[in-house]
Amino acid sequence: MDALSHAIEGYIGGAHCTFSDDYSEKAVRMIFGHIDRVYNNGGDLEARGQMMLASYYAGIVLNRALTGYVHPFAHKIGGMYHLPHGRVIGAVMPPVFEFYNETVSRRLGRLADVIGASKPGMSLHQKAAAFIASIRGFNRAYGIGETIPELREADFPEIAESVHGECVPYPVPRIMDDGDIFRILKALKG
Repeated sequence: MDALSHAIEGYIGGAHCTFSDDYSEKAVRMIFGHIDRVYNNGGDLEARGQMMLASYYAGIVLNRALTGYVHPFAHKIGGMYHLPHGRVIGAVMPPVFEFYNETVSRRLGRLADVIGASKPGMSLHQKAAAFIASIRGFNRAYGIGETIPELREADFPEIAESVHGECVPYPVPRIMDDGDIFRILKALKG
């Protein structure tokens, strides 16, 4: 989930370039194409090798194009509640990408094409929604919940402050205020 997030966030952020886009698309395609084989058969060395390569490609993207809001949420929530990074990343990606809305429709729509989640005649918004739905399906298939019930509303101001502070250098597609962060946290709390 972390590698997938690195590939997507770098792809939709403001620091992407042709070089990083190529690696993002490869990583996303490879992750969606091989995770099921690895999950169901840890001894599938070919699939594991492809996942390792996808993670490497996503790391190239992270180093070149940085990340976005998903990681500041995941860093604070995971650390505060002692939760696995991948679990939190998986839960946080869909609501953050939905917050970005039309600012990333073209880019997420392209990723829907890359993984075969789009259909002819879909609008960019529909393709982006299909890609986000694919992430949600990915989460369900591998036991990652859509909510983080451990979240406590009393902690929301501290989480928001941390998200704002960490996100300063990231070229996010759309800036969040406290209200935006609180809405995402409430949705994640369930």
